[in-house]
Amino acid sequence: MRKLTIGALFAWMALFGAAQAGTLPDGRAQPKTPDDAREVADAAPRARPDDAALILETLERYAKAVNDRDLPALLAVYDPGARVNATIGGAKRRYPLDDYARALPVKFKEWEAASARIQAFEVVRLHVSGNTAEIVVRAKGSRYFLSGTLEGRATLVKTHQDWKILEDDL
Repeated sequence: MRKLTIGALFAWMALFGAAQAGTLPDGRAQPKTPDDAREVADAAPRARPDDAALILETLERYAKAVNDRDLPALLAVYDPGARVNATIGGAKRRYPLDDYARALPVKFKEWEAASARIQAFEVVRLHVSGNTAEIVVRAKGSRYFLSGTLEGRATLVKTHQDWKILEDDL
């Protein structure tokens, strides 16, 4: 199974709470994803409900930005010191966010030409420890790098108002 890069998915991310009758663990309604098609695994018991909900919102913003090919929105889900596992110029490795950002316009054109979309994602595992979260996400997509089901992981950090992606391999 190929891994989806967050710059490519976030994957993607990629994500928290229990999917039970469309509610989050704290009983609030689940936010909608770009295609109203998201599955969330029972990962929330390891995270406070408010952290889980905020992490999920970050991942939903990521998926929407990828599907909309919205560069500012995609970069907004990353911590300024983020490192993104991506293929740029044929070399797959971890890139600083600035390098990744410079490559995204070309990647967006490739994704658009292939009609690549994130259709759904589910949280396979979520572990929150203080201001850091480790997540494993399974994403379903169509076309190009998103074809089939891909699994990836990411590290997020808590900021004053939300969670940001620090490292991804989605």
